[in-house]
Amino acid sequence: MSSVAIIGTGRVGSTVAYSLLYSKHVDELVLIDIYKNLAEGEKLDIGHAAASLETDVRLSSSDKVEDAEGCELIIVTAGYPRKPDMTRMDLLEKNLHIMKELGRKIKEFKYKPVVIVVTNPIDVLAFYLQRKLGFPWGKVIGFGSSLDTARLRFILSQKLGKPVSSIQALVIGEHGEHMVPLFSRVTVEGNKVKLENVHEIREELIGSAARVISLKRGTWFGPAACIKDLVEKIITDSGEVVPVSVNPKGRYGAEGLSIGVPCRVSTEGVTEVVELDLAPLEETWFKEATRYLEEMVKKIR
Repeated sequence: MSSVAIIGTGRVGSTVAYSLLYSKHVDELVLIDIYKNLAEGEKLDIGHAAASLETDVRLSSSDKVEDAEGCELIIVTAGYPRKPDMTRMDLLEKNLHIMKELGRKIKEFKYKPVVIVVTNPIDVLAFYLQRKLGFPWGKVIGFGSSLDTARLRFILSQKLGKPVSSIQALVIGEHGEHMVPLFSRVTVEGNKVKLENVHEIREELIGSAARVISLKRGTWFGPAACIKDLVEKIITDSGEVVPVSVNPKGRYGAEGLSIGVPCRVSTEGVTEVVELDLAPLEETWFKEATRYLEEMVKKIR
């Protein structure tokens, strides 16, 4: 069993906390927010849900990041949310200030937890926080490509008229305008499929979050479900391969930045970057994503 801290208890953070009530592997949740009453309110509300679900989970709330010390895993959702007319990268300057303060405090922890960055722009902030904390490689993970993969599977399910459970797909690259769906690896019921209009599907995928935001002012159920899945893979020491954002350290021709790539995860975080053969178009897209993130990383040096 594991203890998990969630820093930022807005819509995404609180929904993640609620989702983790359904995990059999989390026995403590620490909810932290700069607004103490919000964190306390979410703790009480989630506690009532836990009682209804017959879930024995210890809950606490705080407005101090220091109270996350001792947790095996920290999920960072704190930050300014994306608005309908914004890209994720538009949030860099505002959310970088938040990450600087969090990094300063978490760096002092004696126990070095696995940190999952959910705050946008995920790739750049995950790279910044890894460097700020000085944690071992793989301890700081950006979560975005896992969500992009789920969204692609949903889109393909709608287009192909097949159950989403029968579709396997993978998205790597930047969690933003330069995501890289690996269409060459899509399977339906275990069989490879040749997709038409891949450029149009990619554009729909890139715009999927913006569409949700334009309709309901934010996304939280999709992210929370994907974060729960990633948390469980980490804390159960699964060794499974999932797409997350780390510094590939030269693999896929990328280094000195964080970008979504297939990674093997364990209780230590990411333990290995798994290299896959990319189709020519996918390789072109990935190089574009790498060049873009290289430019963005220059802004935080």
